[in-house]
Amino acid sequence: MVPDISRRRVLTSTGAAAGLLPIGTLLSDRRSDSERQHQSNDWPMERHNPAGTGYAPNARGPKHAVSVRWKQRIETSLGAGYKPTPIVADGLVYGAGQQLICADTASGETVFRTDRNYNSPPTIARSRAYRSPTLAFSTPRGAEGLHAHGDQALAGVPVGRTRWSVGDEKEHSLLFGGQPSVSIPVASNGIVFVISNDTLHAIDASSGRVRWQREGDGRRPAVRNGTVYVTDYSKGVFGYDIETGKQTFSATPSHGALSVTAAPTLLIADMDSRLIGLDYEGTTVWRYNPADLSRDGGPIAVADGVAYAGFNGNRRSPLVAIDTVDGTERWRSDVSIESTPQFAPQQSPMALSTYL
Repeated sequence: MVPDISRRRVLTSTGAAAGLLPIGTLLSDRRSDSERQHQSNDWPMERHNPAGTGYAPNARGPKHAVSVRWKQRIETSLGAGYKPTPIVADGLVYGAGQQLICADTASGETVFRTDRNYNSPPTIARSRAYRSPTLAFSTPRGAEGLHAHGDQALAGVPVGRTRWSVGDEKEHSLLFGGQPSVSIPVASNGIVFVISNDTLHAIDASSGRVRWQREGDGRRPAVRNGTVYVTDYSKGVFGYDIETGKQTFSATPSHGALSVTAAPTLLIADMDSRLIGLDYEGTTVWRYNPADLSRDGGPIAVADGVAYAGFNGNRRSPLVAIDTVDGTERWRSDVSIESTPQFAPQQSPMALSTYL
């Protein structure tokens, strides 16, 4: 946190100082890297993976002498809207707000920066028709796909060229503070999943063609084993085949489903003030509803049979660890979270951290 910057967030990278490379070299390297699989330290979408677990078991975090390697300032919007988390892929880090910035993760050198206002983090989607991936965003009307490495326009300067745009005639309803409500995009198998105007859209990452649409709301879809799961606040949790859109799952645990996380052994549904565990047959296997706490609206992380979620209480707002087998509480943090988490807890072999 940087207290002397009121309307800006600072994007940082830790480690030793690194040399600068020409932008042309960066772009050339990224295009060849785009055909490879995500590196172990990539964070290609919010909550790391399509399932939304926020767990990166192969990530290698800093161990000793942690220091700030570089900083990039990003203009962000005021109000109660979601503050987008950065994502990392193929040696590039993307930060969004009132601007979109792409920087080299090692040097911090700007690859491209453009005045595009996004109120949700992007996702990296592998595109069959391009050598480079697509950078996909949710928008108040639908979704947008950009060249993930910027492409070259005027005078050879990368600008974040638009590949496709999908939109409805009407925008999402506005949140308090005037910021449009947008979902968080998820990419899997060359398909981008976004929720817009109470509809789940499956969009081809290469062409922007809408492959299918189904009812659904919530903050973020979750994908596991070829099924995309989405909540409906008044109806429950539903699952659809990612290729065909055929419904393959339904559960109606109770009114008030906000979002869902697809853990390896079960779904974890965020139900207003509580959490519910659902097996993949749709049966409720546990409920976590402490009398002294209520959910804070932040995401959930799941790793090694434990779910981590933020809660609000009268005196403190702890991070709580919940056993995914039976829903029992393992522990809650002694240190109170000062405000509602903007980002999910993140799990790696090195550390568990909550970003505020």
